[in-house]
Amino acid sequence: MNKRSYMCLLDMICEHHVFHNNSPYPQAEVFVQLAVELDRFGHEGNSACLNRTLLMWWVSHGSIVNYTNRVMTALESAMGHEIHCLSYLQMTEAKESTSKRFQWVA
Repeated sequence: MNKRSYMCLLDMICEHHVFHNNSPYPQAEVFVQLAVELDRFGHEGNSACLNRTLLMWWVSHGSIVNYTNRVMTALESAMGHEIHCLSYLQMTEAKESTSKRFQWVA
């Protein structure tokens, strides 16, 4: 993902209420939660990549689970529908359509 696409996603979700709380223990910044989650998505999203993500980002397993839930909730809300896995063909079509729509570099 290029910087422009990342910033577009960040802008879509950064104000979502899921990233704000009244706890004395603040959450990680939204840009960090999104970066960690995109790293995990980019490496199959399975438990093998979870260990890699733990080591790379120096966050706990529980934090990664929380980041996943928050980012997915915010993305689903911003997009107005539930997010689900796509087939290879659907993914290719979506990538082309989104690239044209937002003028992203694919």
